Amino acid sequence: MLKCTSPRFGASPETRMCLKGADHVRILRTQDWDSHTLSWHHLSLPEEYRKANWPIKHVAVSRDNMQIAASGSNGVALYNLRLKKWRLFGNINQEIEVNAFGLLWF
Repeated sequence: MLKCTSPRFGASPETRMCLKGADHVRILRTQDWDSHTLSWHHLSLPEEYRKANWPIKHVAVSRDNMQIAASGSNGVALYNLRLKKWRLFGNINQEIEVNAFGLLWF
């Protein structure tokens, strides 16, 4: 697993940390850290995205720490932490046209 990219270099109490696997992302909030336990939230990418775009290559956390972007071989999947919901391209042809060489939030 690799650490996700971070939009900021200064760690605030609300900074989210994440690890990426081949088909999932694990998220940890720094304010939840305890010296004795760590609590990771496991996010599995939607099956239809994983089948077509495995493995996950890039993951980034939005500046407000409430959106997670993940990309595989094509397309981008977005996860909203408030809504606890993934968003994908509605059309597979659109998704195939998007090649992510990295992810960064502005």
